[in-house]
Amino acid sequence: MPSMRIQMMEIRRGLDRADLSASPSDLHLLADWFRRDVALVAKITQLPGGWALGMTIRTLVHRSCDRCLGEVELPVEIEDRCVVLEYGSGVADEEEDRLILVAPEQEWVELDQVVRDALRLSQPEYFVCREDCAGLCPQCGSNMNEGDCGCRPLAPDSPLQALARLKRPNRSQ
Repeated sequence: MPSMRIQMMEIRRGLDRADLSASPSDLHLLADWFRRDVALVAKITQLPGGWALGMTIRTLVHRSCDRCLGEVELPVEIEDRCVVLEYGSGVADEEEDRLILVAPEQEWVELDQVVRDALRLSQPEYFVCREDCAGLCPQCGSNMNEGDCGCRPLAPDSPLQALARLKRPNRSQ
């Protein structure tokens, strides 16, 4: 059963704001990443044939840093928008990314999928605990953010290293 939904009767009566909350399991989000409830504030504006929902989605994301493997919990705040239109209204903006169509007899507008999509799309490709994260030592695996491990630096890995081992011609002759 959807957990983030607004009653259509209230929207039709002029509801202008909805505050909703759901657990990550109710929204079918990854339990490893999303461990805190997701809060949604929707500001509702009347449109011809429907309503625009300006949404603010807030939660905390728990991940491992891709450089140092440390556990980090970071706040997420997403501003998003969707349009709710009634079937047969004849009004549809083809440029609108998130469009929810509701039948005239429909009791609820369900926002679970919109929230889920926004949260998944907001996740970065690479997750780091901080911009200057030093990562792990490639030799011993120590976390370099906690201090120097004492390992000697490796020689630079270059495709031209093989040329350094070639014999050099004797130019004195």
